Amino acid sequence: MPSNPKIWKHGPTDKNPIDTKAFLYSEMEKSWRAKIDKYRLWIINQALVNYCTILDTALENLLDAIFRKNINALYGASEAKSIDFKRLVALGSVEAVADDLRKKVIRKFTFDDITQRFQFLKSNLGIEVDSVFNWENQEDSITEALKGRALKELQGVYNQRHSVVHQDATPLNSEDELNLMSDFLSHTYYNLTSLVMNKFDLTVDIVMFATRQQRYDSIKTRKT
Repeated sequence: MPSNPKIWKHGPTDKNPIDTKAFLYSEMEKSWRAKIDKYRLWIINQALVNYCTILDTALENLLDAIFRKNINALYGASEAKSIDFKRLVALGSVEAVADDLRKKVIRKFTFDDITQRFQFLKSNLGIEVDSVFNWENQEDSITEALKGRALKELQGVYNQRHSVVHQDATPLNSEDELNLMSDFLSHTYYNLTSLVMNKFDLTVDIVMFATRQQRYDSIKTRKT
């Protein structure tokens, strides 16, 4: 039975007798129709959430690959300065210390917002993140579509993701808007990967597959 009090408030009375069954069906149909009409927008905006999750996973994999291939990249991490002698003894080896430190740095990186993560890549790893948003080497259609989009706009995408998850908002109104966001996120990562591979002598397989599934499973269950 419908639980919306408005249905009962304006329902049939002795002064205004109507078919109760027909009335309830009509009100229920209106209620469900309103939800059905929103399904398309819900799906579009949930896709945006998924795209951001995929980028989150990819960024973690990228950082993980850097540290695995270049242990000295951990020198600049603030966590490296807090390791004491007791911790060194407890872990037992340089490899164990590096592994523990790498996990701590990545964990902190995971919970930073997207702007902070790019700032980390620039300040701690010397990656020219401004070059990530240079679209001149893409196809003409992509170059034109993404013209002027940079870190500020990427943060805006994540703000939209936040509003979808926490406010049930639908900031995207069409498949075309979603496709533009998809191009923005995917080409941002493509450009970043190219910079990282050149700087740290990484190969595609290391970047793409370093603990990929474990990280994706973890992020899927994490609160946004």
